Amino acid sequence: MKDQIWNIVKQNVAPKKYKLDELANEKGHRVLRLPPYHCQYNPIEMVWSECKRYYDAKISAIHPVTSDAVLGLWKEALEKVTPEKWKNYIRHTNSIIDKAWAQEQLIDASDILPVIIDTNDSDSDEDNYLTEGEESV
Repeated sequence: MKDQIWNIVKQNVAPKKYKLDELANEKGHRVLRLPPYHCQYNPIEMVWSECKRYYDAKISAIHPVTSDAVLGLWKEALEKVTPEKWKNYIRHTNSIIDKAWAQEQLIDASDILPVIIDTNDSDSDEDNYLTEGEESV
């Protein structure tokens, strides 16, 4: 199973240490590293998407487009993300992670083929195989 392989790897390969992780650890926090190219596991990607959609919808109405107007619009977009929305994004992300984990368990389980032994069959294994030149009936 993959989890068993990972346990062997963890026992034999020291994890990378990052200064930021150590600093966060000192302050009572833990840094969660997400797999690369899997934005669906990161709720901030949904927040960023919401902010970009808001910005894109409103930018065309700004005349003239100045740096202050653009910064103000981004601030407005970020303020639209309430704590309740964050909770929902995190809840949704956790749901995606749970589904992916369940799927991974199914994949791991499917790697193991079942062994079926018919205890009622009195034939020996030799009778179940064709020898060279024999044809099945």
